[in-house]
Amino acid sequence: MLRRNGKPTSCEPCRLSKVRCDHVTPICRRCQSRGNATQCFYHPAPLTRVKDRAIGRTRASQRRGVRRQSSLEVNSAGLTPDQAPLTASSPQKGSKAKDAHDSEFLGSTSYLSVFKDTPRGITRKASRSLYAESEYWRTEHAYASSRLIRLASAIVFHREQIEWYHSVSRFTIVPAPIVIDSLGRVQEDIERNPWDVTGNWKGLYEKITSATGRPLEISSDTSAGEFYAQFTGQNLRWEFIALMFASSGISVMVRYPGHHILELANENMTVETFMKEMVLAGNTCIEISKKYAIVSDLMLRARYMHAHLTMEVLGDTSSRLPAAYVDELLINYRRAIVQSLWRPDL
Repeated sequence: MLRRNGKPTSCEPCRLSKVRCDHVTPICRRCQSRGNATQCFYHPAPLTRVKDRAIGRTRASQRRGVRRQSSLEVNSAGLTPDQAPLTASSPQKGSKAKDAHDSEFLGSTSYLSVFKDTPRGITRKASRSLYAESEYWRTEHAYASSRLIRLASAIVFHREQIEWYHSVSRFTIVPAPIVIDSLGRVQEDIERNPWDVTGNWKGLYEKITSATGRPLEISSDTSAGEFYAQFTGQNLRWEFIALMFASSGISVMVRYPGHHILELANENMTVETFMKEMVLAGNTCIEISKKYAIVSDLMLRARYMHAHLTMEVLGDTSSRLPAAYVDELLINYRRAIVQSLWRPDL
């Protein structure tokens, strides 16, 4: 389907969100990756209004019929994207998650707390579930700590996804060597010293938090290996884990449809659930870094990628993304002040 100027027509969700559509019919891949397949359709004459109300009602009923059929297909496949499997050894969710089900406030220290309206990419029910999960992660320290360690332990999966993303993306030439080489060092350290994610998750959490509190020492004579060693291996930091979570979530979003089942090291989940988990886990890592770490380029990169993933999961490109980047600009301003105090000649 072509427009008057000869260019392909974008689907309605991509056109309304002002994002690039890949024009695949009947459902574009972007809508599939964002879990928005039931709302994806190509309007024969966009930016026009139907004068005959009967025609409008007919088209609306046809779209509702397609949505009902799609939901029946998903239910028949037994997919439950909003549910992530938990092991018996991890701290379990109690009644607080149910009490927080209607809460849409994530805490005054998180920029996600400004997200009040319903995202376009997910339903209101899924949105409220995400807000409740965020509140639970913020208040239940034991669950959040053990969950972070369990998700980070799937380093082989994260590295595979991130390497694929950097191999097909055009704009990752500069950060690719830093991220991929660092991931290799983290994987080698975990293979030499396997993580006990069920019995020693608390010790691993405290070790990473302690390393996060140490400032990065960078000078003009610092080599790449010396730089990597400050946030990998025994010095693994939450900023780098946040960057890993965000990069892995973005890669999975681009690579697979929303209903695809991912096989992590210790559990399986759908792409949609995995992306939400990466947002929740990445937000927790960033909050820890804000509390203990000094502002650095590593933190800025992690926050940028996390904001990108958050935008894709929440499904809005106009009203919410600026709030995330304002927080990042403030962090960048703080970094400039600190750098001017350390290096008055700059």
